[in-house]
Amino acid sequence: MRIYDETSDRTLERIYLCLTREEAEELRDSLAQMLCARADATHTHVNDADFSHEITACLYDTASISGFDDRFQKVIREDR
Repeated sequence: MRIYDETSDRTLERIYLCLTREEAEELRDSLAQMLCARADATHTHVNDADFSHEITACLYDTASISGFDDRFQKVIREDR
């Protein structure tokens, strides 16, 4: 697991994820869809009602991260 804060350009060790029931259901459904989709479906976005907050969830395999840009490869490899 890697938790990356794009604004500060750093990884985090712990976060609180506070969701409404609807947002939790959307996240669950998006993850299920991503897990059932074709192999190249590597991420999903979940937004709140006014699009002011966003969760981006990515699937990765440490043996195959070439599809990610350089910054995300570093996040995955080094957790920083």
